Amino acid sequence: MVKRKQDNKKKNFNIIYSDFANVLGYLPSLLTLLIFDKEIKDLIKYENLFKDLQISGDFDHISSVQKISFIRRLQKGKVSIITPLCPDYEHVHIGMGLYKYTFNKLNDGLGLIGKRLVKIIKDIHKVLNNHKILFVHHGYYGDFEAYSEVICKRVGSLENEFIKKLIISSGKMKKKLNEMSKVDLLVKSLSSKRNWLENCKKNEKKIHNLIVKNKFFKKKIYEILSSRMQLYKSWYPDLNENQYLDLLVSQGAEYTTMGDIFFKKIKNPVVFGLDHPKMAIFYNINVDIPVLYGKPKYV
Repeated sequence: MVKRKQDNKKKNFNIIYSDFANVLGYLPSLLTLLIFDKEIKDLIKYENLFKDLQISGDFDHISSVQKISFIRRLQKGKVSIITPLCPDYEHVHIGMGLYKYTFNKLNDGLGLIGKRLVKIIKDIHKVLNNHKILFVHHGYYGDFEAYSEVICKRVGSLENEFIKKLIISSGKMKKKLNEMSKVDLLVKSLSSKRNWLENCKKNEKKIHNLIVKNKFFKKKIYEILSSRMQLYKSWYPDLNENQYLDLLVSQGAEYTTMGDIFFKKIKNPVVFGLDHPKMAIFYNINVDIPVLYGKPKYV
């Protein structure tokens, strides 16, 4: 993008056609430029913001669809950034900045995702402030994982003990990060156990139906399953392929339900996720929420 030199056109810019490939991820046709004129102009305007965010938070590739969704939120005013936080499952460092969950027990610390957020939050917020983005930032621990008898058994905890540890984790995170506007338990703060379980069941059925009816969605689901298989085998070593697929769909339904809740309960929501970018697809099964993800740091 090059600024015009004529005095009467100093506020205008010449757009180098080939630069669209860098912004959009592909080279659009002239017809596409005409049809999506406003969206493409917005992408160009905010491109430096996305570049800076990707560097500051080591974000995964941000698609044009998610960029446009995020821009629309920004144009509505102050955004509510939400970072879901995983319980503090036992994990070990395996080198090269990567970690592996053992799931042998549940601790009451910040958790792997929480610790990563602590490292990058100041840089992310600095970028947003530099670009004059109005925002608040919330963190929510996944207390719904305490509802699973299988998970509780795996980490040697009862449901009430599990939730007590998450309350301690959220308290530690509040003390650690003054930058967070709110840190709480997700279901406790925004829903109820009954509503959560009912909505997860509905979304699970919806995802299974999409797999049957939409071959592109089905292909995507199996790609996600492949990418998460090592994690699942650490968590549940004795399942067969169909059971691992059911596990993915069950977890996907949880992400879909989170998206539904954020859309309904939180003003102008944007998800900044740090767990696994492949799961972003599930947030938008029912609603339109921008989802930006850090690159995965665990296997």
